[in-house]
Amino acid sequence: MDTTQILYLAGAFLLGFIIAWFAGRGGPQRAAAEAMAETETVRRKLSNVESDLRKTQGQLKENLATLDQLAADKDNLVKMLRTSEQGLSDAGAALDRLTAELAAARDANLLQQTELGHTRDALTVARSQIADLTAQLQTAANTAAEASALVTTAALAEESMSQDSAERLAELESQLALARATAERLAEKEALVSAELLLRRREYRDVVTGGEDAIVAALAARDQALANAQTQLDYMRRDLSMLTAAGAQLATALEQRNREYDLVRDRLVLQETTRALPEVSLAAAPVVTTEAESEATPAAAGPDLSDELAARTAELDEIKQSYDELKTALEAATTVRDELQGQLAAQQEQLEAINSQLAESQHTIEALAAEKAALLRKLSTRAAMIGALLTKISDFDAQLRSLVAARTQAENHDDGAAPAATEVTTQEEEGETHAS
Repeated sequence: MDTTQILYLAGAFLLGFIIAWFAGRGGPQRAAAEAMAETETVRRKLSNVESDLRKTQGQLKENLATLDQLAADKDNLVKMLRTSEQGLSDAGAALDRLTAELAAARDANLLQQTELGHTRDALTVARSQIADLTAQLQTAANTAAEASALVTTAALAEESMSQDSAERLAELESQLALARATAERLAEKEALVSAELLLRRREYRDVVTGGEDAIVAALAARDQALANAQTQLDYMRRDLSMLTAAGAQLATALEQRNREYDLVRDRLVLQETTRALPEVSLAAAPVVTTEAESEATPAAAGPDLSDELAARTAELDEIKQSYDELKTALEAATTVRDELQGQLAAQQEQLEAINSQLAESQHTIEALAAEKAALLRKLSTRAAMIGALLTKISDFDAQLRSLVAARTQAENHDDGAAPAATEVTTQEEEGETHAS
């Protein structure tokens, strides 16, 4: 082997050694550079994680504050919901009370209308009866006036006629007494009607506060009172028939008095004629004597008939006074009817007021129901928001845990990369020493 080949081999060996040395030196540097780059990357990630952690902690605090605010709002909403439920229960109780009052007022109105109808019927019947009695009393007064005129005319009649007149006057006395008794009975009935109306009003107040049983009892009592009133009407009809019969008797007596008056007038004409004709007066002398005696006798009986006429006039005045009293009682009954109509109008106004209060209560209940629905919707919305916040908090917690785990792994990786870099540096120094 020559020197050239040895030199070639030595150069190749040296070249390989240099290449090997450079190759061995570049690998640890590259590893160290990669480790440093990874360390920087991990540090940047850690800084980012720390900033994210700080942001997450701030957001967590904000979420916790929001959660506390939502919890306070939830408590307020629950309180408002309870208050609304209490208001709804109170409104329902008020509605039930108003409904009961409305039913009671309707029953009272129905009872008042029924009583008013019966009272109107009774007043109509009483008016018709009073009108009939007034006509009969007027007829009786006219008949009494005609009878008084006939009594004054009958004072010129004969003694036999005066006896018949006394009997008829006795009949008139009995008829006037009957009319007076009827008037007194009507006055008593009017007083009873007034007292019954007063009792009816008191019973009506008791019935309204007594309930359905009291209303049924009041209706039964009203039916009994109607039966009693019907009985009294029958009695009054009988009295009216008696008064009608008395009027017929008075008409008969009046007709008889007219005939007697015609007879007396004929006798007076005959007397005047006999005075004018002497020959006729001789033939009619006994008749004239009889007439003179009859004229003397009534002249003597005239004062007694005048006293009786004054008494009958006083009785007629009493009957007129009774009629005035009946008229006053009728006006009082009309006043009571007007008062009942006023009470009915007041009850109707109260019913209208109760209806308006009921409508207002219904509107209030509807408004409370709408507020309750709105509160429930708000509560459900807040509950959904709270659920979403809780989900976000759990997500942030998971992210935080992952970031903490990544930071721990990075710190462990830094601790492992530092000895490796130290070993690479040592190897490089040893290579340089061998090369030298």
